[in-house]
Amino acid sequence: MLYRVHKKLGFTIVELIVVIAMIGILAAIGIVMFNGVQDRAYNLERLNEMKGWENIFTIYAAQEKKYPSVPALGGYCLGSGFPTKTQIDDEFSSWGSPPAASARWSPAETANPAEGYCRNIMSYGSGNWQARHAVNTSLNTQLSSVGKLPSNQQFGGDYDWMVTPYVTYQGTNSVIISQAFIGTTCPKTTTPVGPAGTNLMLCQITLSPRYSFDITP
Repeated sequence: MLYRVHKKLGFTIVELIVVIAMIGILAAIGIVMFNGVQDRAYNLERLNEMKGWENIFTIYAAQEKKYPSVPALGGYCLGSGFPTKTQIDDEFSSWGSPPAASARWSPAETANPAEGYCRNIMSYGSGNWQARHAVNTSLNTQLSSVGKLPSNQQFGGDYDWMVTPYVTYQGTNSVIISQAFIGTTCPKTTTPVGPAGTNLMLCQITLSPRYSFDITP
């Protein structure tokens, strides 16, 4: 007499646990790799943007024999579309204990409520005002006279509201372009300044000291 052998189909609990664990590990590796690719692509875009600003400053200086004029020494946002005073105040108001209005802004910032601001825009108090730069329409207009301005992207939210890029005028001929990059290092063609928030590094390009600039109202 022949007996038919019935094989048990399916997986054991141990086998299922092993398979699920392997899928989880592979998924985690895939997410990390995908995020790394995204960060590198985003940093490349920001480096190209930074180089674009360097090029347009260089073209302007070569044509005009000086860098664009600014109202005073200090920092200025490059480009447009930055958060305005009203938008920043709205964010402050969402805090459980928002700082007093008088502590949020310098007199110059209060006088220009419609201008956009960049670089640590949620900082407040007299010791931090110098870190919040404003848009200067005249600067953008001067640069746009020699070419199309680069499109700028901005950091916000998870990145402590560090918004870039910006340019800093110092002395009589020192012009420095700054940009934030994701991670803890700067591109080889830039100079690292230091951390700029959560997983951000502030990097700079110093333009040629060959040209000077004017301080105008």
